[in-house]
Amino acid sequence: MTPEQRAGRPVFRIRDGAGERVWEATGVIGVAPLQQYLLADVRGRVVVAPVAWDTRAARWFDPAPDGAIGDPRDILYWSGMAGNWNHLCGECHTTGYDKAYHPSTDSYASTSVHAVVACEACHGSGEGIAALRDPAVQMRVCESCHSRHETLGYGGGPTSEPLDRRRPALIGSIAFRPDGRNAAPVEPFEWGAYSQSGMYRVGVRCSDCHDPHTGRTRGEGDAVCVRCHGDVAARHPPATASSACIGCHMPTQVYMGIHLRHDHGMHATAGPFGALWTAARSGDPSVGSALLALALDPGSSRFMRASAAAALRGQRPEGVDPLRGLLRDPDALIRLEVTETLAIWGDPPVASLADPARAVRISALKAILLTGAPPALRTPAFEAVRLELEATTEAQGDLAATWQNVGAEREVMGDALGARKAYDVALRLEPTNEWLAAHVHAMRGKD
Repeated sequence: MTPEQRAGRPVFRIRDGAGERVWEATGVIGVAPLQQYLLADVRGRVVVAPVAWDTRAARWFDPAPDGAIGDPRDILYWSGMAGNWNHLCGECHTTGYDKAYHPSTDSYASTSVHAVVACEACHGSGEGIAALRDPAVQMRVCESCHSRHETLGYGGGPTSEPLDRRRPALIGSIAFRPDGRNAAPVEPFEWGAYSQSGMYRVGVRCSDCHDPHTGRTRGEGDAVCVRCHGDVAARHPPATASSACIGCHMPTQVYMGIHLRHDHGMHATAGPFGALWTAARSGDPSVGSALLALALDPGSSRFMRASAAAALRGQRPEGVDPLRGLLRDPDALIRLEVTETLAIWGDPPVASLADPARAVRISALKAILLTGAPPALRTPAFEAVRLELEATTEAQGDLAATWQNVGAEREVMGDALGARKAYDVALRLEPTNEWLAAHVHAMRGKD
């Protein structure tokens, strides 16, 4: 790969398994010292260059943990979905973003209200300004971009139902260590770690330590901490550069080669629940009751409660009836994880088909489809959510998994031709899916 200049504009000459091509740079994203270039592809597609610029050391480097993948057949190919700006980056690096993928032409018409993170990204059209003073509301707004998550859709204001647009990663995902602390190289960002902290539990919000308009802390070094923890600082040994508050309580991880990030869990060790998460990950049956108690605890964060509900899939403690009561919890993330846990236990909650949050409804539908969707369960509510699942191809039609899910739904419903059409799209998007290729071959053999 060779960065060049043409007519005063940067271009990248890249040779990989697909041959040699010159890519025009159309923009940059990143936070100092990390600067990544955006390259224009065909049909509205934008990809992130396989090398980035280190503004501090004035050098080009490869930010991928194991190096950029140059084989177009690999699912992690640098200009495939692994480097697709339209899918991975646009929603948080712009304001009012709409991916607008069109499956029929395999093209994007992505738009945004602002090409940068502007006021409305957090405040909406203005009605949410006062609401952001509420710690819970502020956390949900910050969560939208400061969490590792799966994007479910676009649109809606910053204070609208989060699970209509995204599903955050929880403890148990590769973004977190078994004890709940931040892992690497997959970055969890800040929300999940901070949701485990004692500061979150007592209502401390992001803007108490950070200026939300600059991203900078409200003081240098320990000055941020002693604003509230002066009494602790008085009892603490004098701090040095290596023993400052964040040295122990906010350990760092390096992501993308040079990007230093602090763990916002605010604990010097694994935290009070570290042993619980570790035991749950190992399948220890003795922690089932503790996980259930945490899931039921209204004083814990939604992240903690949802993580506990998810961890219960490897357990089945006595007295689980209260867990079913959480299907009526005010928080949709709790309802989602409980819905999926009950489904794993063989008790798909049919009532969740009427849940206010789309992610919960679709999760309940998938659970019913896994049972074969017997006629007694094919109610009007089931049919309405089935059509919602079909419609996911409009927002996430550039993902093979979307079409594979739709294909599976059609297959259960007896629409073999429609299933094969969906599977064919999935294989076009992910030709290395050997299991799906074999499944489609077997389906054609039955014709």
